[in-house]
Amino acid sequence: MPKSFDQNHANRHGYTEANWDACAIPELTEEDFRQIRPIADIPALAHLARRGRQTLQPGARKARLSMVVDPDVLAYFKDTGKGWQTRINTALKEWIAGRHGV
Repeated sequence: MPKSFDQNHANRHGYTEANWDACAIPELTEEDFRQIRPIADIPALAHLARRGRQTLQPGARKARLSMVVDPDVLAYFKDTGKGWQTRINTALKEWIAGRHGV
């Protein structure tokens, strides 16, 4: 059963009843359910079906470590979104290259 319009929620989040009505999604029919396919069966979307960690290529293994950094450094990288740990790794590699011309 669809949720009903909540004026208090709308006021807090900046939408109107007209916005609510405009994005109403109809209930699925039996025919809709018969046509549903796993996302992995749709070539253009199959990459979205992957679960778990990506497998690293042999020889591309990384070392796990635990380190302590200043809270502002951690916040900076986390605020950049998903992949922040990879960006820390890249920043460290760039620092090494700058110091050693690698």
